[in-house]
Amino acid sequence: MGIPMIEGHAPREISQDSKYVITRSMADKYNLTLGWYNMHVNDIYKREITGICEDINLTSLRQSDYNLLFVFDTDDYQPYSYIRIKAGSDYTAAVNHIRTTLKAIDPAYPVEIKFYDEYLMTCIKKRQI
Repeated sequence: MGIPMIEGHAPREISQDSKYVITRSMADKYNLTLGWYNMHVNDIYKREITGICEDINLTSLRQSDYNLLFVFDTDDYQPYSYIRIKAGSDYTAAVNHIRTTLKAIDPAYPVEIKFYDEYLMTCIKKRQI
C-alpha cells in the first residue's frame, strides 16, 4: 500500500503464517513490538508483527482511527481487498485487469470495485449533512 514503516517492514512474501503491520498508537497502547505473538486462547495461533507504521486516517479526517492492524493472511477469509494503483496509471485498464484476474479465480464470485477516493468523499458528504 506504500505506507512507510517506522520500524520493521511490510510482509515480503505470502506464507502460511499470518503477518501484521500495526500503527504506532496501537503499538504504544498495547505495548507491542516486532515479533511473534500467540493470538488465541489456546495459544495455537502464532502471528508475527513485522512492521510498525505511522498513525494514519483511513475513514475520517475528523476523528482518529489510529489503532489499526493490517492483516496479511492466507487462511482467513477477507471480504475485501485494498489494491494500490500507481498515480498516472490507466485506471480503466487496471480495473479490467482486476476483474479478469478475479474471474479466472472464481467466475461465480460477485466483484464490486470501489475507489478509496469515492469512499472518502462519501464519508465527507455524510458529515456535512
